[in-house]
Amino acid sequence: MDGKVYDIEAATAEKITSMLDEVSFLRCTTRLNVQPEGHEYARALPLGAVTDRAKSSPCVGKFTQRYPGLVQSICALVRRQCPNFTSTTIQLNSGYSAKLHVDSNNRGPSLVAGFGECRRGRIFVFDQNGSCAQTVLEPMKGWKHHAKGDKVPGEWHDVRHKLLRFNGKTPHAVENFTGTRYSMVLFTNNRWHSLSLIHI
Repeated sequence: MDGKVYDIEAATAEKITSMLDEVSFLRCTTRLNVQPEGHEYARALPLGAVTDRAKSSPCVGKFTQRYPGLVQSICALVRRQCPNFTSTTIQLNSGYSAKLHVDSNNRGPSLVAGFGECRRGRIFVFDQNGSCAQTVLEPMKGWKHHAKGDKVPGEWHDVRHKLLRFNGKTPHAVENFTGTRYSMVLFTNNRWHSLSLIHI
């Protein structure tokens, strides 16, 4: 159910945070839909099923096997807290506030969690009956319901050491923050059915 929150045990959060501290994040220059204004890149790392941009088909990301302990810890956490949730991909992010956007390679059902020591850094998620709003500064690919200048209704959620279930196919953004902030987003790749044992 979208909007449902699951607490993460302190020991698990500490373990995952220490693993994230050791990750060599990529400087991604192609994720323009999330890249904050004035930033030349976003620090991120996809694990699991990713889209091969050259072939427009899914494959298992080459970094998945580099961090087996982290992948196993995240999957174990989700199995404990959200046993009915399924996904193919873990998107890791570090040190940036994603602007208002809609996910493109995501079927929709998603989980997000935050880690690290930071102030603020909440996530804004679209909610038709929300008590606050964000202004659309530029058109959002995949979302036709609000144009530039419109107000998108929604709610802010504190996801530090919490799992939040939401729909990645609706607008969402991250609040500006100070300190160290990591996030992980679990979702199902749009083309997951094209994966084969050869990819795995």
